[in-house]
Amino acid sequence: MKLVTVAAVAVLLVGLIGGVAFGKPAENRRGNSLKNGDRIVGGVVAEVSLQLDAVILKQHFCGGSIIHPNWILTAAHCFEEQLFPIPVEFIRVVVGESHFQNNEFTEQTVVPAEYISHEGFALTSPKHTFDQVAKINDFVAPIALAPPGVQPSTTPGDCVATGWGSWALWGAPNNTLQQVHIDFFPDDECSAAWGGFFVPQQNICAGTPEGWESVCQGDSGGPLKCKSADDGTEYLFGVTSWGSDQECGYPGDPAVWTEVAHFIDWINDKTGLTFPLM
Repeated sequence: MKLVTVAAVAVLLVGLIGGVAFGKPAENRRGNSLKNGDRIVGGVVAEVSLQLDAVILKQHFCGGSIIHPNWILTAAHCFEEQLFPIPVEFIRVVVGESHFQNNEFTEQTVVPAEYISHEGFALTSPKHTFDQVAKINDFVAPIALAPPGVQPSTTPGDCVATGWGSWALWGAPNNTLQQVHIDFFPDDECSAAWGGFFVPQQNICAGTPEGWESVCQGDSGGPLKCKSADDGTEYLFGVTSWGSDQECGYPGDPAVWTEVAHFIDWINDKTGLTFPLM
């Protein structure tokens, strides 16, 4: 019985069964993928863990989002090391976790059977799948994907990012799941900040006008959940991708997420499901 599948686009789909990952930005003076060793900046301890914590050799390296009992969406660059794909047998996925080093008896560890990379990301690994599925309960639950055409609310604080990443660039990971409420920025503001490195058709960005509240390294692959502009329903709008290399949360450098809605067709094709699930 399948449990998890991991897939990567410039985001990665991880199979629980699944994960979606989006590709890295082009090299630039500021763009920096938010992987390996940093955490939420300016946030607080999250009350409940609904986020996947992916572990390699028992060390935290990225986040993700449960989108179905069998599938997890994360970032493709989380599954490479020095341009080589990480062997699936080295990957452990932990869900229902809030404190990384404490046993709270809510955690579930899943061994992936496969992961799938989006064709737009240069990860050249074979397809792998998981052999188990996540048990949905009070501590583990999927989040709905934002349907195409639905826009995030622009009300300040209506988006929330979570993760175990660092408080500062190149810092150590956080042991406790953190969350930070931030603002969704319109495409024109994101393009003004990042120029041609920001692709409106595939990216969204968020932060605060003052800065110092954002995601950081180690938060890659994790969720950007926002209330919708029309009725306030909370959806997964983005997969944490990249941000400033000056400092996490640096004023004027909003962090960038891969836009989930842009990859709905790809997710449906790879999972055999029909998202968004109603």
